[in-house]
Amino acid sequence: MGVAVPEAAAVRVAGRVAFGYVALRGLDDAETEAVWWNGLMTGFCREVGLDLRYVFGDTGVTDDGHERTAWRLLIGQLADVAGALVLVPSLDHLGGSVGAVVRMCVQATAAGAMVQPLLPSNGDRIARPE
Repeated sequence: MGVAVPEAAAVRVAGRVAFGYVALRGLDDAETEAVWWNGLMTGFCREVGLDLRYVFGDTGVTDDGHERTAWRLLIGQLADVAGALVLVPSLDHLGGSVGAVVRMCVQATAAGAMVQPLLPSNGDRIARPE
């Protein structure tokens, strides 16, 4: 499955550095799901000409303040790359509340990056290949 991208968007991002981030709630199929999201983000970046450096992922994420170690590592990486994009499957991966989403977007912005969801909220509930 590809992600539709307007032609003008591809021109604006060509060659720009990107990092991916996914938050996986369950632990049972976390590796399979992480590989699937990595493939989707890799394909998207290839289509639009982004330089995807790495996809970070936290597992066992809950809405009650779970420590997001991979997110902290990602924010640390952003200091070395000016103007990077942080790709997330949807804003749902940043938290279960508006406050959590805003807090994480502010953290990325403060580090010089911009968060870009690939799908609308709850859009990551799309059918995945078995």
